[in-house]
Amino acid sequence: MIFERVDRGIFSVEIAKLTDHLKRYVFPLPPVMNGSYFGGWSVLSSTGEYQDGFQRGQRIYDEDFMPGASTIEKATALGVKARHHYRVPTQICHGYLAEVVDKIRAIGLEPARVRLSILKAQGYSTKHRDANEGTYCVRLHIPILTNPLCTFECDEGAAHMPADGSAYILDVAREHQVFNRGETDRIILLADIIDRPWITRHHRAP
Repeated sequence: MIFERVDRGIFSVEIAKLTDHLKRYVFPLPPVMNGSYFGGWSVLSSTGEYQDGFQRGQRIYDEDFMPGASTIEKATALGVKARHHYRVPTQICHGYLAEVVDKIRAIGLEPARVRLSILKAQGYSTKHRDANEGTYCVRLHIPILTNPLCTFECDEGAAHMPADGSAYILDVAREHQVFNRGETDRIILLADIIDRPWITRHHRAP
């Protein structure tokens, strides 16, 4: 399956409140951009600054980057730390946004490296994976501002995640790519998670 939606009886958010938080407290701050299309603001980082945590960590798993080096050596070169370091609230983590992070934590998903990710109109990511193939690496996605032409694509096909207050869980250790073929920017809340309480059916921690 491309993604799994968390049961709304277990978890959901109010999109209007998140959008209001973005307009009031996030949009006045310039996003950290990795290239022309992709960037954002960290909600939980390793330093407490919203600019931290947007290194291109997926390069660790690119065979053409530092051939022969270990993943630890690549991470060190890129300035990427282990996930447990990215749990310090940043200056945008307050109000309703902090409530959402607390809700993720309350259902036992151990959120880290929480970010608001922007993908510009007509933009796309590189084809990549965020961990070694076959390892447990799942991420929670909460679309806030999107359009029907935003899709997550992998070997199983393509799927759109609507901004309906739901949270979606995806395996990001497999190779994937994200496209925004629409005319409006996509903004989504991302969180690295571990499903130890088994609230999902297909993305449970081993």
